[in-house]
Amino acid sequence: MSQVIRVETAAGALQGEFCAHGGVRFLAIPYAEALTPARRLRAPLPRRPWAGLRPAVSWGAAAPQESPDFLGIGAWDEDCLHLNVWSPDVHGRRAVMVWIHGGGYWSGSNAQRLYDAESLARQQDVVVVSVNYRLGLAGFGDWRAYPELAADSNCGLRDLLLALQWVQTNIAGFGGDPTAVTLFGESAGGMAVATLLAVPAARSLFHRAIVQSGSADHVYRADVAQRVSADVCAVLAAPRQLQEMSWPEWLRLQRSSLRSLLPRGLDAVPLMQYGMPALPYIDDDLLTQTALTADLDERPLLIGSTRDEWSLFLYHPELLGGRRTDGQVYGEEDWRALVQRGVPERAALLAPAYEDALPGQDAAARMILFESDRIFTMSSLRLAERIRDHAWVYRMDWPCAGLRRLGACHIVDLPFVFATLETPLGQFFAGPGEAARRLSTLMQDHWGHFARQGRPGADWPAYGESAWVQVFAENSHLEQDPYRWRRQIWRQCCGW
Repeated sequence: MSQVIRVETAAGALQGEFCAHGGVRFLAIPYAEALTPARRLRAPLPRRPWAGLRPAVSWGAAAPQESPDFLGIGAWDEDCLHLNVWSPDVHGRRAVMVWIHGGGYWSGSNAQRLYDAESLARQQDVVVVSVNYRLGLAGFGDWRAYPELAADSNCGLRDLLLALQWVQTNIAGFGGDPTAVTLFGESAGGMAVATLLAVPAARSLFHRAIVQSGSADHVYRADVAQRVSADVCAVLAAPRQLQEMSWPEWLRLQRSSLRSLLPRGLDAVPLMQYGMPALPYIDDDLLTQTALTADLDERPLLIGSTRDEWSLFLYHPELLGGRRTDGQVYGEEDWRALVQRGVPERAALLAPAYEDALPGQDAAARMILFESDRIFTMSSLRLAERIRDHAWVYRMDWPCAGLRRLGACHIVDLPFVFATLETPLGQFFAGPGEAARRLSTLMQDHWGHFARQGRPGADWPAYGESAWVQVFAENSHLEQDPYRWRRQIWRQCCGW
């Protein structure tokens, strides 16, 4: 990739490079000014123009974070608000796919090799953009109760909005069509996509949405977000220290909030969230509803989850920065405590409902299914049910190759969508072999068709009244309403 290519943007000229197998890429294009301590809690500023030709041939730094080494996130820096672009050719007018990385709104980077979009762009003839945004309590803490900070709300969302505005202004120069933008993301990235469906300021900035292992209710009420910020400020001599401390000091300070147990969403029956203190929150101007309560337009939606999402958090949490659980045995007390913690007002109804529906299953199997439903699947289905005729739902059933007990766990879909099967993470989750390559091609074809046409392939019906679900596996197939009994349990217990 020694040859270079030049593109003009509104801020200046960029030097990209040709990819090894065709197409071009431009790395670490800044769309906003650096996050200096004085501006870490302020809305992002568009990047000032530069003079001359700016190289865009090296991966950029992640947003400030403490992250597990396993995910390959690399170094962070305050100059992190940048994006990457892959294009088959800078000439033409192609559908655009904008990727938001996951990481619990706490970690992650657009430079993770698992998200290398060279294959997706080339095989599907689309332009792919991957975005960095502010993480942790810098991105999603509510500091408005402290006027001396002059803080803005939901800075992480505002970063994403500015990046989408950059796409509207500049993507035609990379061969993209600004009137055909699909926003897609996984985990917290999928949650961000669902959240942005409810943001009026984002309505004209993207036209289709793909939510992978995300949900539509990972949003805090303002009072909940303010509680997290107040607990952080309580250990400081003065709130102004938040703008004076170094980034390493900031990262150490926010650690304590990881222990918070907080109600998420706007439902009358609260679902409790643990280990995710930094979520978008209801504010006065940017985010006033969730996608489950807002008036939604008819933007097409592709949404789904993996069959065993939560097994990764139960059996292998060290992959995501948690403690090891080797040899841990889970019993009935663990099961009951899990349900009580997650849905305290309905635990007495939900626990026996799952026990009756899953006779003979051990406690760990129930825990995985229940938490997968509570955190990911049920909220996704509720969103699909709101827009049945222009929503397409999938389930990923491919088992993790590197640790079979994980089953079809969280993250397992990513190497298939990006065709990064040969990366270390791709090998761990997907494994080698022709069957994995065939499934990757199938999923890429559906994702690409959706980005170009506003629906996946013709053989995949909309969710509709029949609740069709596309199952991705070694032998992919359609199922009609496979979640029926679980949807009924949650609707009866929580009034959805």
